[in-house]
Amino acid sequence: MDVNQKRKISRNIMIASILLVVVVIAFMFWCAMTERTETYFYNLAVIFFLVVYCFLTDYLEPKLCKEFEGISEERKAAYRRFLILDIVGYAGLAFFLVFIYNGSIGILGVVAYALTVKPKREARTIFYKRTQPETKTVVRPPEPPKAEPEVIEADAPEEPDTEKIDPAGPEETEE
Repeated sequence: MDVNQKRKISRNIMIASILLVVVVIAFMFWCAMTERTETYFYNLAVIFFLVVYCFLTDYLEPKLCKEFEGISEERKAAYRRFLILDIVGYAGLAFFLVFIYNGSIGILGVVAYALTVKPKREARTIFYKRTQPETKTVVRPPEPPKAEPEVIEADAPEEPDTEKIDPAGPEETEE
């Protein structure tokens, strides 16, 4: 499969994911406005959203892009690792969203999600055979050598006229 087809599939999956997020945010807003946050309906919808989102991004996209064909054991292990970490992270987010109104216990879900981010990124990089890190480093060209500051010598002040001035005052001439 060529790169353009993979990009098209990834873009379509991303669009579907964004639409799913918009629908869930609208649903959560509706639940908050109608005060249905304590019902099982809200909890099931949040869990359903996370399961579908995980399925779209973690299984369907690699499957449609044929990332599983001719896969090495190292990449299989990396896939399993990032899939498990993704599920744990999404479960943490679900825990947070379900217990958001029950005090500070929901923050544990955010902590679980945060702890899985970096190892998941590393495993995902190995699975997708990315050789460069995801963060971009900026390489700046070397600076040209600085020229030494030019010393400008000030001209010495001109000597005042050397006429002797009589302290008694100017001489008066008779005319």
